[in-house]
Amino acid sequence: MSAIKNLLYDYMDETDNFDYTHFTEKDFIKFKIKNLIAPITTPNALMIEFFDSVLPRRNNLQRWLMIICQGGCINYKYNNTRDFVNACATISNLPVNAFFSAAVYDDWYVAENARYSNVIFLDIDGIDDADLINMDSSAISDWLMNKYHVPEYLLPNWVVCSGHGLHLYFIVDEIDFKDREQSRLRDYYTKMLICYFKADRVCKNKNHILRLPLSYNCKKSAVQTRLHHLNNSHDTNLSRLDFFYCSDEDIIAYDNECSQKRNDHANKKTPKQASTKTRIKETSTNIVDYSSLEFCVPPNSLKYFDDYRRNARYSNTIKDLHNYYVRHNGKINGQRNIFIHILATFLRMTKMPLNEAIDYIEPYCTTDFLAEAQSVVKSVYEEEKIYHYSNDTIAFLLNFTPADHNNSYCCYSDEERAARRKESNRRAKAKQYKDARTKKKEFKDNLHYFISENLDMSSSSIAAQYSISIRTVQRIKKQIKDSMN
Repeated sequence: MSAIKNLLYDYMDETDNFDYTHFTEKDFIKFKIKNLIAPITTPNALMIEFFDSVLPRRNNLQRWLMIICQGGCINYKYNNTRDFVNACATISNLPVNAFFSAAVYDDWYVAENARYSNVIFLDIDGIDDADLINMDSSAISDWLMNKYHVPEYLLPNWVVCSGHGLHLYFIVDEIDFKDREQSRLRDYYTKMLICYFKADRVCKNKNHILRLPLSYNCKKSAVQTRLHHLNNSHDTNLSRLDFFYCSDEDIIAYDNECSQKRNDHANKKTPKQASTKTRIKETSTNIVDYSSLEFCVPPNSLKYFDDYRRNARYSNTIKDLHNYYVRHNGKINGQRNIFIHILATFLRMTKMPLNEAIDYIEPYCTTDFLAEAQSVVKSVYEEEKIYHYSNDTIAFLLNFTPADHNNSYCCYSDEERAARRKESNRRAKAKQYKDARTKKKEFKDNLHYFISENLDMSSSSIAAQYSISIRTVQRIKKQIKDSMN
């Protein structure tokens, strides 16, 4: 009883609230963990060196550490690397699953808040042809060079044997995620390395969490992870990773292969074990008889957007959802709830107030469904954390048809994204060529006019002034004189 009392005292002291009626299970776990890790453990030299190279040296930005144990997840944030590493060293001794994010953040660790990173990371799962957890650094290096044909000078700087696979860390020059070009390069190289090493695709996410080095993997029996420093090279230029080049076609093929494996795996599971996405889809397949229902607003009276101008991503997704509804004449069998949930999520992202969002979704409802749809919108807005739907997930949950894919503002598959990039590059090159032709014509016209007004000026002087050859000037002079005769 005294232990529980101490936890409550801790809660009241920290929150400055002496009413503990709101003390929840999460608070219990949080303060229980705090009591467990009260004696700070001094980090070893290898862990200090690892985080010193992996995390950007930026003070006053947030570093995130997570503990997952029975009862929930606890997140800790630190504004400097020293405190963060001390906490990592302490938590690594506990029999809990601990994770960290390899970026620093302006705020909560969601992708849009990621600010800087020093690393391209990969998570390779399902390795069963080697006992990696018991191999030393030299054996790990040999295994990587033999299996993936990696030259020694391009080995990852750090490797973590996570218990069920490997985490590879390639140290690079600091990436500023607010710089569009740097962020694009990071995505390009990450996708390429994922394809080359056949790694987990979620490593594309800037806020992906990775197992804490030297902590315990407690999925089954507790196994301590291993940390290896394989490459001491000071070359941190991203371009060195060009060695791992994979074409867009290879990357798309690997993504499709992963999606197929995931679907096959989900189909083998029982409904209770199926993935969240599969269960959402299965539970939203009730067929509605629309002929007997009354629409709040007739679908055929709604405007169809076809201007296809580029806008903010959230606005384009909302337009796509609207057009999806109109295209199907409001008959979205089995997708009504999830449609409203997705729409409400993106309305919230555009900062639309709750009362306006409730009015906004009315045209997409039948009279019998309106109250339920409004409750869905309220639940989305009341959630502390915003749910994020990727384009691929939206297309999956709403059963996009070829017509839906072909008439959308956003891209909902890798093939569409590759085609959009190709078309964008084509337009950019066409514009460059057009600009170059225009400049060339202007230069030629100006040159002809100048020579025609200065026929007595020496050819060498004109050639020097315009940085062209004397022979070109002489030819133009002859053309002008001939036209005058």
